[in-house]
Amino acid sequence: MIVAVAIPVLVFARQEEAATLVNSALRDQGLAVHCRWLPGAGALVEAARLHPELILLFAEDGLAEPAEFARLRDQHCAGVPLVCVRAHLAEPLLLADLKAGTQDTVTATARARLQHVCSREIKAFRLQRALANTVSSARASQRQLHALVAGSADAIAIVQEGIVVEANTAWLDLALRSVESVVGTPAMDLFMPESHPALRGALVASQQGRWENHTLTAVVHLGNGESLRLELELAPTAFEGEPAVQLSVPAAGRDAAEVAHTLTSVLDSDPGTGVLHRQVFVDRLRERANTPPTGGVRHLAFIRPDGFEEAIAQVGPFAAEELVVHLGRLVRESLTANDLCGRLGGAGFMALLERGTTRDVETWAEQLLQRIANEAFSAGDRSVSMTISIGLGTLHSSVKDPSAAAADAVEAARQVRNKGGNRVSLLDRSDSETRELAYDEIWVKQIKAALLDNRFRLVQQPIASLLGKEQGLYDVLIRMTDETGEEVLPSAFLPAAERNDLTKPIDRWVIGAAMAFCQQRRPDAVFVRLSRASVNDATLVAWLQNQLAAMRVSPAQLCFQVTEEVASQYLEATRMLAENLRQLGFRFALEHFGSTTAATRILAQIGADFVKIDGTLMQGLAHSVQQQGTVQQLVLAAREAGAATIAERVEDANTMAVLWQIGVGFMQGYLLNKPEEVVLG
Repeated sequence: MIVAVAIPVLVFARQEEAATLVNSALRDQGLAVHCRWLPGAGALVEAARLHPELILLFAEDGLAEPAEFARLRDQHCAGVPLVCVRAHLAEPLLLADLKAGTQDTVTATARARLQHVCSREIKAFRLQRALANTVSSARASQRQLHALVAGSADAIAIVQEGIVVEANTAWLDLALRSVESVVGTPAMDLFMPESHPALRGALVASQQGRWENHTLTAVVHLGNGESLRLELELAPTAFEGEPAVQLSVPAAGRDAAEVAHTLTSVLDSDPGTGVLHRQVFVDRLRERANTPPTGGVRHLAFIRPDGFEEAIAQVGPFAAEELVVHLGRLVRESLTANDLCGRLGGAGFMALLERGTTRDVETWAEQLLQRIANEAFSAGDRSVSMTISIGLGTLHSSVKDPSAAAADAVEAARQVRNKGGNRVSLLDRSDSETRELAYDEIWVKQIKAALLDNRFRLVQQPIASLLGKEQGLYDVLIRMTDETGEEVLPSAFLPAAERNDLTKPIDRWVIGAAMAFCQQRRPDAVFVRLSRASVNDATLVAWLQNQLAAMRVSPAQLCFQVTEEVASQYLEATRMLAENLRQLGFRFALEHFGSTTAATRILAQIGADFVKIDGTLMQGLAHSVQQQGTVQQLVLAAREAGAATIAERVEDANTMAVLWQIGVGFMQGYLLNKPEEVVLG
């Protein structure tokens, strides 16, 4: 039971009947008041301890003048409304009472007006008191936040509506700036332009509570004109009662393990460029080659400047190392956390790249070429331009020794350098026609045996929502187990399967396993790839009808996806298949959307429930305004066609932040989840 607390009201009058009259009138108004009668103004000092919410003064001769009473009220009950009660009302008298400090003047005979004025003043007083308490609480919280920020060893800045409203000493020291040059300025002014798209997206996501445990890489513009690469943590907070975002750079060296890790990194890395020493790189490369990749492809890239001898002649032999240091920094900044990079003596660098596809690796290399070509390299008092040659070698998952792939990368770089440089070349001498035939002979036997022995399995990769609520979407991928129990990635056996007409039975195995997954786990949708052979398979739709009848799953739980390349080559077959699938209740998706110049035309002709934006466009997205524009156009085209957008192969938080900014609906990639085995039964 809730008990109403009586509202304390003080009534100053010569006769106690005045308090009774007020009490009756206000209770009839629905106000649970407790009126205390006081015969003289001197009693106000003692009555103040009752914490009154309203004071009524019956202004009778000899009791007290309103001005004097208002002064006492201000001394002992500041803020409490004072209402004057008179026998008669006149405009001059009403004005005089207001000037004296009362809130209003009423008569005892005009009961309705007395009720209204008293009710209004009590409500206004309570609202004012609540506001004062809120402001006081906010100020206390603000003082606590300020003390926390000021005393933290972490570098902290608070951003509200895009403006920096608070920054502690550690942040100012880190940025080499004064408080006047930071607080009150747009947050973007503190960072280099290449960091703006990702930072904008991360700020929005953080304020909406959808940025958890991700570290954003950003380049801050220092007060001395230089720049510094930072790993930022973002978290929602409040400043003066309004939503804000806290940017922080954790204090270095607080943890002994972190110190040890930093020391090891220093010892293992080239002091100028920050990449690994040659022998350390080779040792770690050999370790990685003996560890199966989780998916995708591996390539080695050899990067070497073109015409470096001419550059040395321009800047001098002693200053040439500054050029190499600058080049090494740019190479290092282009890599992901999972890549390895080492200096192979002189001006050459080698990197191990793990990406979704070979085209992703080539895109990375092309972007690095462009960035180097557009950069001004300073050495001493001279400035020169440079280009590079990049050679790529393939490190197959079945190969444990990276020597051959490294030799291919070096040779590919040499060949393009001899042709003028400033280009990329992929060399895979192990992939000759003769060796391909030999590989096929081996793989065909293994694939057929795996189909007979049911040695295939599914792995699932969740598709995360960028719009808030997760929707239970999964991509499924296939793995094969060889006769020794070792896992075999699709990049190893699917090319042979495609060349030898074995993709149709593999597709049907995947569809059956995906339906079993839907039957037991009941996801909202599972994405299943169809090969070009299945797209052109006239019996597929009838087979699917039989599977639906046997498995009794909702067809809407399966979304069949076809690559844009296959759709462009077999446009009519893909259009008919998509139409037939939708008639059965299945959903349809275009994969690698944007990989061809005809993307929007293909989507318009075929239609789709989802489009998966090509993972190649995710490579370097956070730093490329041109790519961001391309992705934005694809999102608009998909929206116009009524298709939801999914970004493929998202591998870092900066890319995710840009996708938020652009308006992509979903994403998948190793940033959030690596593929996990589908467990049935």
